[in-house]
Amino acid sequence: MSEALSILVVDDDAVDRMAVRRALRDASLRAEVIEAEDADEAARKLAARAVDCVLLDLQLPGTDGASLLRSLRAGGNTVPVVMLTGHGDEQTAVEIMKVGASDYIPKSSLSSERLVRSVRQAIRLHAVEADAARARRQVEEAERRYRFLAESIPQMVWVARPDLSVEYVNQRWRRYTGFDLDAMNARTWGAIVHPDDLPTFLESWAEATSRGVTYEAQWRLRRSEDGAWRWHLHRAEALVSTEDGSVRWFGTSTDIEDQKRAERELARWAKDAERQRESSEEANRSKDAFLAVLSHELRTPLGSILGWAGMMRRGE
Repeated sequence: MSEALSILVVDDDAVDRMAVRRALRDASLRAEVIEAEDADEAARKLAARAVDCVLLDLQLPGTDGASLLRSLRAGGNTVPVVMLTGHGDEQTAVEIMKVGASDYIPKSSLSSERLVRSVRQAIRLHAVEADAARARRQVEEAERRYRFLAESIPQMVWVARPDLSVEYVNQRWRRYTGFDLDAMNARTWGAIVHPDDLPTFLESWAEATSRGVTYEAQWRLRRSEDGAWRWHLHRAEALVSTEDGSVRWFGTSTDIEDQKRAERELARWAKDAERQRESSEEANRSKDAFLAVLSHELRTPLGSILGWAGMMRRGE
């Protein structure tokens, strides 16, 4: 805190305000001190400019310090506040902290060291809380974007742990399978995965999760609206939590039933073409054999005729 701080002192007693100024000056704390005599003046000054800390007297004329603090917090103002009170009992401290004060100092024990320590601590706490709030907003925004993306893409999206307990499914998954997040658990997979594919699914999942590699497999899922089993390509990547080391698998399921049908049609066409080729080759072989026999039969009598014709020309 090398830069000069701006501190608002709210107290209706000029002598007490002077004592706070003296305590800050004696501590060699570089600070711009702004003064207000009551809650209304303090509210106006806080609305006009930001300050680093407020030193607020609990006993103010009209609206007391606790009421002013509640009003500030209700309006979203999180400025750190150190309450100055003429009472030092523990119950007073608890009530003040509940309202939203960072610390409190009985005026009877006000000293430069105590005041500066409380101000610095309040500002540090406020900075930590601001960072935490900023981090929470970032996490919430990231989650909002993720959910938007998960609901926008044409695939079914799911998040599962290695034991197949499910933590998230998107709307496409819910519509297709008929199971929402509350209904999904490790046993539910047996109701939506084709019985013939279930052993392969469980085996491939166990292997991928144990090795920590990308999961990719094809198996059929039951469509809830008509009970049809359709082929899907399933892919999942592991994400390890930086907080507790837990692993979650972010997966997608893409309908490939049309592709599978096309592949079956192509395989059937190729098989038919192969049969036709074999039939054609067999027909060609039969034709060649027939022509060979016919050629032999034609050559045999033709040879005899040519022989007799030669003998006649020689006059034999």
